[in-house]
Amino acid sequence: MAESVKDIRVDTRYVGQHGIARYASEVIPRLTVDWAHFEPPGAPTSLRGLLSPRYRELGPNTLLYSPGFNVARTNATQVPTVHDLIHLRQPRRGRGALHWAYYERVVRPTLQRTGHVFTVSQTSAHAIRDWIGDSVIVHDTGNGCSASFAKHGASFTPGYPYLLYVGNLKPHKNPELVFAALAQLPELRLIVVTGDRERVAELAHAYRVERQTSVLGSVDDDQLAELYRGAAALAFPSIVEGFGLPVLEALKCGTPVVYLRECRSVNEICAGGQFAVDSSTDGHEFADACLRAISSPVNPPDLSRFDWGHVAQRVNVVLDMLREADE
Repeated sequence: MAESVKDIRVDTRYVGQHGIARYASEVIPRLTVDWAHFEPPGAPTSLRGLLSPRYRELGPNTLLYSPGFNVARTNATQVPTVHDLIHLRQPRRGRGALHWAYYERVVRPTLQRTGHVFTVSQTSAHAIRDWIGDSVIVHDTGNGCSASFAKHGASFTPGYPYLLYVGNLKPHKNPELVFAALAQLPELRLIVVTGDRERVAELAHAYRVERQTSVLGSVDDDQLAELYRGAAALAFPSIVEGFGLPVLEALKCGTPVVYLRECRSVNEICAGGQFAVDSSTDGHEFADACLRAISSPVNPPDLSRFDWGHVAQRVNVVLDMLREADE
């Protein structure tokens, strides 16, 4: 019987306020198992970071946990967090080809050796099982959001009713649907919180809604919560998501959500409620759903399970189990 895994290292290089970095900043400080920092030079998903000799210094008696998807060549037992597999849907050219090769040739065999991986939704868990098979145990930790997102607090009041869109405008986000709907809603405006101003301008011009559209770049959690509270509805047209954090944030603020029914992870959060549409291209249907959302009483689902303390506890349980497990 091999020696039990005792030494837990945690990759603490993810820093920031969004995405994996936010997940890391909320979960890692709440870990109650004994652990030590693992911080080799370079960003966790950079070539320099992935090829760091620090990985090879770790022995088989080390359990290496990452809040992100990064794995590398090492003798340690690696347990990463695969938040989604959306990038594997992209064309296999350029960065898409690099992502595909990394996941197929590095991440997949690593998970097959370890036998365990974390993720953040049942939707992502199903996608991972479909990709890798049943030989790997997928642990759904769920997700949380900042305490800033709550019903009580200041609201943004610009003097006109507005829809809110939060996030990037990548193809799987399907942003065209919102602009097509806006063209049917002259009484509403759209506030987009994103770093991609150029793409917003292109879409606003294409659908002739420039005067109805405004863009905000970087906002902090408190400012974003004010935008949610003041919004008539959150417009969330994504076709697929690993989780869908803006949906949770909006619902925590008491804001209705208009979304695409086929986006399974959003259905998980909304628990089948809110204002779902069936077509990913019908702007009229999305516009009608927006009007229903505005005129209906807000009825958010039970969101108590989406709590960072609960997320960290699920991670703790698995790490503690693997620390004591015999290989």
